Amino acid sequence: RLFYVSMEASSAINKLLNNFYLKYNNDMISQTEKMGLTVQDIVTVASIIEKEAKLEEDRAYVASVIYNRLVNGMSLGMDSTILYLYQDHEGEPTAEMLADNSPYNTHLNLGLPPTPICNPGLASITAALNPAESNYYYFYAEPDSDKLIFFTSYEEVSYYATTHPHNAA
Repeated sequence: RLFYVSMEASSAINKLLNNFYLKYNNDMISQTEKMGLTVQDIVTVASIIEKEAKLEEDRAYVASVIYNRLVNGMSLGMDSTILYLYQDHEGEPTAEMLADNSPYNTHLNLGLPPTPICNPGLASITAALNPAESNYYYFYAEPDSDKLIFFTSYEEVSYYATTHPHNAA
């Protein structure tokens, strides 16, 4: 898709929307409705998946963690949503960031953040529409790897984190 310097903003936006809806097909729209969600909800979930899961095989499980937490009234607790506010920050969120009362702080606030936190790829959108069936509520980033380890309870992830120190989410 080509964009020009003198192009009207509305034309550029229409190009982007047309491209999105070429990919977000009728089956996806039907699945969105069947799940009782909006397209924005799906894209927001997909954006979190995009930031949290580096490996294809982890995407549907990250989606299941997100939906399991939402259904059970738990906070999402995703560092990626906080880091959205601090684009230049490297590494894990600081204590000050975790205390930020922003609606993007899914450690403090229930539900999804108000908007997507990135532009998700089709693989993450597909995972958001087709989450794995699981009892997972937590995941842990394997040290020195992109692989995520999934858990059903906080006790499990805490034990794993103490025996394999790195990044728990």
